[in-house]
Amino acid sequence: MGHAFGRLKRPLSVIALAASLAGCGTAVQRQYQWAADSLMSEDCRALASVIEQREAFGIVASSQAADEAALQQCRHPSGEWPASPPIQTTPYNSAAGPLLDRAPLNRSTDEVPIERHGSTFRVPVRINRTITLPFVLDTGAVEMAIPADVALTLIRARALTSSDFIGQSQYSMANGSEQISDRVIIREVQVGDHSVRNVTALVSPAAGDLLLGQSFLSKFGAVTLDYNRLVLVLSR
Repeated sequence: MGHAFGRLKRPLSVIALAASLAGCGTAVQRQYQWAADSLMSEDCRALASVIEQREAFGIVASSQAADEAALQQCRHPSGEWPASPPIQTTPYNSAAGPLLDRAPLNRSTDEVPIERHGSTFRVPVRINRTITLPFVLDTGAVEMAIPADVALTLIRARALTSSDFIGQSQYSMANGSEQISDRVIIREVQVGDHSVRNVTALVSPAAGDLLLGQSFLSKFGAVTLDYNRLVLVLSR
C-alpha cells in the first residue's frame, strides 16, 4: 500500500483544483481546513496531508481509524476536547482598550440598528476588531456560528490562532442532519457600543449563515427586538 500510495501522490494544487470543481463551498471548506491544520506541528500537518490525499483518491488504509484518532490528538494534545471553553488569561491586545465581559457600566442600554430580510433580522457584528459582518439574530442558537470562509479570513489576518480552537461539537442542520464542527473562542465580539470577550462559536460550512446566538446574547440582562423602529436593544 505504501508504494501504491507513493505513486498516487500529487501536488496539493491538483487536490485544490478537484475541490474547486466539486463546488465553491467545498473548496472554501478545504482551504479553511488547510489553514486550521497549518496551526498544528509539522508532524501533525504531515499526518493530515496523508489522510487528505487518501480521501482525494479514494484510498482506504487499514490504519485509517488509528490515523484519524492520532490527528484528533494533534489538534488537542490531551486527545479530549474540553466540555467548556477555558478562560483566556491574556487579554486581546489592542490600542482601542481592554475588553469587557458584559455591557459597559457607563450605559444601561444600547440600541443597535438592524435590517430585516424576509423573516430574519440582521445586525452588524465586529469580530476580533478585524471584520464587521451582518449576523442573523438567532435567539434559538446556543452558540454563535461563523462559516468556514470567515474563519479562514480571521486565520489569515492572524485574528484567529491555534489557542482559539477549543474542540469540536455536534449540531443539527436545518434539514435535520447532524454535523461535527470546530469550536472556537472569539476573543472579542462587538455589537453597537458593547464588546464581549471570550464568546464561543461554531465553524459552520462555507454556505452557512452568520448566526448571533446565546453565547453572546446571554451576556446581557435583557435583549429586546423593536420591530417598529428596527433596532436591537441590549440592556445590562
